[in-house]
Amino acid sequence: MRFRVIAQGLTMWAVAGLAGTGCDRPDPAAPSAPNATVGADAGPESGRLRLPEGDDVLPDARALMAACAVGTWTACEEVGRRYGALEPPRWILAARFWRHACDGGHGESCWRLGSSYEQGHGVPADAKAGCDLQRRACDRGAPAGCTEYGVMLLKGNGCGPDPEAAFKASRRACELGEGVGCKNLGVLYRDGRGTPRRLGRASAALEKSCAAKHADGCTQLGIMQYVGKGGTEDLVAARTSFERACSLGGARGCGNAGGMYLRGVGTPKHAGKALAYSQRGCGAGDAVGCYNLGLIHRYRADGERDEAQAHSAFSKACRSAHKQACDELRKGKSQGARGAPVKASD
Repeated sequence: MRFRVIAQGLTMWAVAGLAGTGCDRPDPAAPSAPNATVGADAGPESGRLRLPEGDDVLPDARALMAACAVGTWTACEEVGRRYGALEPPRWILAARFWRHACDGGHGESCWRLGSSYEQGHGVPADAKAGCDLQRRACDRGAPAGCTEYGVMLLKGNGCGPDPEAAFKASRRACELGEGVGCKNLGVLYRDGRGTPRRLGRASAALEKSCAAKHADGCTQLGIMQYVGKGGTEDLVAARTSFERACSLGGARGCGNAGGMYLRGVGTPKHAGKALAYSQRGCGAGDAVGCYNLGLIHRYRADGERDEAQAHSAFSKACRSAHKQACDELRKGKSQGARGAPVKASD
């Protein structure tokens, strides 16, 4: 019997952009001149760019600042990125440098500043300002800006909801080689949101996402291959996609690969690989992985079972609303089995 695979929707993870409608808020800061002077440290709205006196935490920052002040926008972005990477982060300074570069036309800095507005890092939390900045980022060719803009349009977060514009933003992100954008595009094609349903194009977009090393793109591709959407089912290809997802850190891919090895679907049964993949998936929070792990501990082929481990795994899966895991959990409780390992025949 095949294990249940639940397809996920769009990744709501920060990165975004693409031209569209619904975000008509003015730029969050007035443009600063490309030759802004390097002056004393000022507030977050200032166009004057300088490290605070005595700030030596960024060894290369002064040279980068000088380059930023004369219009080398990648230098501005890098200074902001380094401030954001400090512990604790210095978001106000980071946002100032990103604003300066964004106003100069640097798309990646618009994306970073837009994400700052979404999260309230160094600037007031403002979804509309964040969405407008992601639109600007996408217009200026920033792949991550296109992805995030598409997500915000789809969710109605600061702009939209506008599925058609979200589709266009995701398509642009994928054209620019952004793995998350390709995954989102594939899901939109698969589900017919903002575009007619086109399963062949969905598969192609997910293949591109997986090739770009986006774990959930590989997982979504595996799901389509498993159930035969976009063509005939290909269980061997599905297992390969799930294993690829797992190797990239995708918990759902680990759980699904474990289930295929556990049941011998698309591959001969392999207890060791079933256990390894299920443990990895469950450890990363995947309900299917935890359910599989519970089955392994409760119904071991060698006649041994570990009800304590089974109960723990089924409990984790049940907390994530995995129905079969909840059923197995109740079964264990009705049998009073939660102690040390016992014989399956007991």
